[in-house]
Amino acid sequence: MAVFTCLLVAGFLIFNFKSQKSEPLPLKEDNPPAGISSQVNNSVESLSEEDLLLKEKIGQMIMVGFRGLALTDNPKLQKQIEEGSVGGVILFDYDLLNKTYKRNIQNKEQLKKLTTDLQNIASTTLFIAIDEEGGMVERLKESYGFKKDISAQKVGELGLTFALKVGLEIGYELKEAGFNMNFAPVVDINLNPNNPIIGKLERSFATTGLGVAQFVEQFILGQSQQGIISVVKHFPGHGSSVGDSHTGLVDITATYKQEELTPYYYLQSKGLLKADDSPYC
Repeated sequence: MAVFTCLLVAGFLIFNFKSQKSEPLPLKEDNPPAGISSQVNNSVESLSEEDLLLKEKIGQMIMVGFRGLALTDNPKLQKQIEEGSVGGVILFDYDLLNKTYKRNIQNKEQLKKLTTDLQNIASTTLFIAIDEEGGMVERLKESYGFKKDISAQKVGELGLTFALKVGLEIGYELKEAGFNMNFAPVVDINLNPNNPIIGKLERSFATTGLGVAQFVEQFILGQSQQGIISVVKHFPGHGSSVGDSHTGLVDITATYKQEELTPYYYLQSKGLLKADDSPYC
């Protein structure tokens, strides 16, 4: 099973590659310029039957978030999935903009119905994704009836066999809830323990590239056995940074180390990561 690569957390993570021009390389924004959505919708309506396949292929590359505990809460999304304009959704429990909980997840029963309803209206299998790393990055919380999972850092302290076990357990819980994709595990190296978004949150398995790679491999294999697609993050490396890309621009030019690519090379050598066809997220 191929593993995808997640390039963007939220906000921006940039790196000035010395072999290229000396200007930083900003990533594209998540949201298109104003007016683009309406133009796309108008163009879709004018497509001929021969172009429908192309429309569906484009739809397969689009993953969206939405608000609602039930499919009926969002008729616009329902129509987009039915038409093949959307190929995937990502679910959250916390609404960052509104600063409220229960965005998509309330309890096991509600979540299972939501994912089942979403999948049932899709003409092609829908990617239904979540961020479920364990530790402090956990959407399926105990208060919703799910199992508490430990952080990657603690997994790293308990050994490779335990990493496989955690991957299996998280994968099983996700499968039972109706997910088929997890934006985890994190492949960042714990190079800066004071890093506000990786080190301080215990999101890294180890302090070396090879150490991270081996733990990530086991975690991925566990999820894969449960039918869960892993999306590794954050390329090209967030472990050495001093800032949080969720809140603004983070330039890693001065802190970045070549070792941060080691997990990606390792996973690619194992046939778990295909860099040439991995989508950005």
